[in-house]
Amino acid sequence: MKFGFIKAFILLVYLGPVQLLAQAPNIEWQKCYGGTYGENASSVEQTSDGGYIVAGWSDSRDYDVSSNHGKNDFWVLKLNSAGVIQWQKAYGGSGNDEARVIHQSSDGGFLIAGGSDSKNDGDVTSSHMGFDFWLVKTGSSGNILWQKTYGGSGNDYAYTMRQTPDNGYVIAGYSESADGDATVNHGLKDFWIIKLNSIGIIQWQKSYGGSKDDIAYSIQNTMDGGYVVAGKTESNDGDASGNHGGSDFWVIKLDGSGALKWQKVLGGSKEDSAQSIQQTSDGGFIIAGTTNSNDFDVSGLHGVPSDAWLVKLSATGNLEWQECLGGTSTEGAYEIETNSDGTNIICGYSKSLDGAYACNLGVEDFWIVKTNPNGKILWQRTIGGNHFDEAHSVKATGDGGFIMVGLTYSTTIPGYHPGLGNDAGDDWIVKLATPPTPVAQPVVSIFPDSPSICAGTAINFSSSSYFQGTHSTISWTRNGITVATGASYAANDFAVNDTIICVLTTETTCTLTSLTSSDTVVIRNNTFYQPSITISTNSTSICNGAPVEFDAITGTIGNSVPYYQWTINGNAVGSNSAQFSSNSIKNGDIINCNYSLNPVPACYTIGNSVSNNLVMNVSNYSVPGIDISLSANNVCAGTPITASVSAQNGGSNPSFEWFVNLVDVGNSDNLLSDQFKNGDEIFCVMSPGSNACSTTQVYSDTLSLSILDSPQILLTPADTTIFSGSQLQLNASLSPDVNTFQWSPSNMLLDANIISPTTKNLDADIDFTLSATSQNGCTSFAETKVKVLKSIYIPNAFTPNGDGLNDIFRIPPGVAFNLSAFNVYDRWGLRIFSSRDINNGWDGKIQGKPAAPGIYVYTISGSDNKGAINLRGIVTLIR
Repeated sequence: MKFGFIKAFILLVYLGPVQLLAQAPNIEWQKCYGGTYGENASSVEQTSDGGYIVAGWSDSRDYDVSSNHGKNDFWVLKLNSAGVIQWQKAYGGSGNDEARVIHQSSDGGFLIAGGSDSKNDGDVTSSHMGFDFWLVKTGSSGNILWQKTYGGSGNDYAYTMRQTPDNGYVIAGYSESADGDATVNHGLKDFWIIKLNSIGIIQWQKSYGGSKDDIAYSIQNTMDGGYVVAGKTESNDGDASGNHGGSDFWVIKLDGSGALKWQKVLGGSKEDSAQSIQQTSDGGFIIAGTTNSNDFDVSGLHGVPSDAWLVKLSATGNLEWQECLGGTSTEGAYEIETNSDGTNIICGYSKSLDGAYACNLGVEDFWIVKTNPNGKILWQRTIGGNHFDEAHSVKATGDGGFIMVGLTYSTTIPGYHPGLGNDAGDDWIVKLATPPTPVAQPVVSIFPDSPSICAGTAINFSSSSYFQGTHSTISWTRNGITVATGASYAANDFAVNDTIICVLTTETTCTLTSLTSSDTVVIRNNTFYQPSITISTNSTSICNGAPVEFDAITGTIGNSVPYYQWTINGNAVGSNSAQFSSNSIKNGDIINCNYSLNPVPACYTIGNSVSNNLVMNVSNYSVPGIDISLSANNVCAGTPITASVSAQNGGSNPSFEWFVNLVDVGNSDNLLSDQFKNGDEIFCVMSPGSNACSTTQVYSDTLSLSILDSPQILLTPADTTIFSGSQLQLNASLSPDVNTFQWSPSNMLLDANIISPTTKNLDADIDFTLSATSQNGCTSFAETKVKVLKSIYIPNAFTPNGDGLNDIFRIPPGVAFNLSAFNVYDRWGLRIFSSRDINNGWDGKIQGKPAAPGIYVYTISGSDNKGAINLRGIVTLIR
């Protein structure tokens, strides 16, 4: 065991606020349980009575183990709060039965799940081939209430199990089967998840994986009623995509029916395996396991070959952060638990012998780590004996401490049962007390603390330290070599780039692991520095009166403030700025800039710098310009508006391009339109003609149009037809901004002063117009056309002489009549014309030849709005 060993650690220069150092908890009690043939504890929980339930397997039948059915049996220990056995039970058959997880159920009993290859004997009453999932339900005293095996002809092995909100169970592990209870297999081992009701009957089962090995080690219920499963995959096909090499973490998210919602493969090019997953308060997930990689998703590997690897995912499976935990040798994690404050507790194993892990005494030790919500270590400690010790499960306890179980082969641990052979380990249960109150973290500071001290200066450094304890020492290093001890250090031969660090060494126990970092004093050389400055402008050839801007490009050092002085022909102009602009530059003017730094940085001698000269060539012609104006603004929609251009110094035949809302709309001198909209922005671009000072395009200012909305009128019916002598209801709807309206012709309305008037009796076609004027003075118009259908009237003569006047004997157009038959007869009663189309008539011909002038008889049958009509009459054909 490793209690109270002393380890020195180094605290370097720290110049910040006081920090508290979290402390790892002390051992409250520990127990070894087992026999001579070997035990292994896989899972632990605190029970409702304040004690503990532990599950794993045993091959013994002596000491603490009262019975054995064959090879390995499920072995369950019920302990009181002090770790004393209240009862223990071995469950199994003649084969290997290995319990991987135990939970207390809502009825006070227990659920144990694992793998079994026993063949219908002992407690195992049914089996398939190879290993099966085996689920055992017991009462509160360990008596079996029922048990079930699940699987097929291949090996099927359960690693993890949870009771579900409906009092059923969900179990996960791997399956090699594609028969029996497992209906699908993708390759070798698949993730296999089965959902059971409260008495162990399968409700659904799902296999997920690819062509290689995929093994599920941890399952959790999720906030959305589904499940999340974590393990490892070697596949990069089937359900698994994104493998980086070797085995990777594999996380799958399922809905409440086991359907796959998303999957995430995480890792590097070597072996990575997820062992435990928890959902976090933000809906995301945190996963713990082991990594041998240091590429792709994994960075910061410390150990050879492995570190514990902590990964945080969002609710949709996106990687948020990752942390490698460990020393220079081998570490790994088996279980993670989240606390209500967002911190995490992780258990596993450690083999490192450096830094925070130097307290390891055996080949491998129990390892417990507490991290903050972002995966940074708050405290950690290793616990073990002279041999191999490995923690498999950890839980927080109600008293603020922790319970941790696993396997030990260390003979120096009190209570260890010597075994027969190398495989005879014991269950080891360790109870950790509530962690001690954090202590103040030691700090040390030095003076002078300037980051720059000039070479050749004699300096006397002094230190001050706080919270360093009673057994501390101070030393000084120069370029990594210890040069002095004590509270001060002086020298006068400092060279350029010498680094000075004060080191505080304090003694503490193996449970303290946090280190602080150093601020470093660096010796600088005395240096002459000539600031550089270059000035530039777009062109040194400009038009008379053209604005021109000059820019300075400079070099600087440290936090010095630059100072600029611009000059024209040696006369100071402008302000202290890296830019200078003017529109009054004359031909031949010389522009430059003086540049200096203030204050001068330490160990520097600074000179003033003068920029290059720019000699300006200014044309006799003035710079081209352009103005635009509008014939009207703030007018009603649809009003024609002319935009006009006025150019200055544009040369001969300049051209213009008009833009409305950045869209090119024309290249005339003026722009005329009645389609402008409110907020339209107009500008014009002039391309100067010949003889202009500059050929550069010139842009006008942008004018914004204010177009007033016209009233909105909805008039129904739009156009309609009525019978002669009828009235019509005109319905109008006006926008709220209407101030006045007027109907026309008003004399054909019963009341022209209302918005929706009724017409008088109408006997001829007529158009009604409604005009509306808004409060802003804009007027809109709407019109409806009314066609009046007249009663039937038949003429008594026609003249088919081809002059286009009265050439056809027909029912006049506009008559409201539904024609059934229209017939014409000669004087002997012979029918010479017949039609059912009201638009057809007799053209005065019989069989294509002109009929003789005279009297002819016609008959018409049909109906109008009043009923059936049958007419008979004569018509005179005149030539």
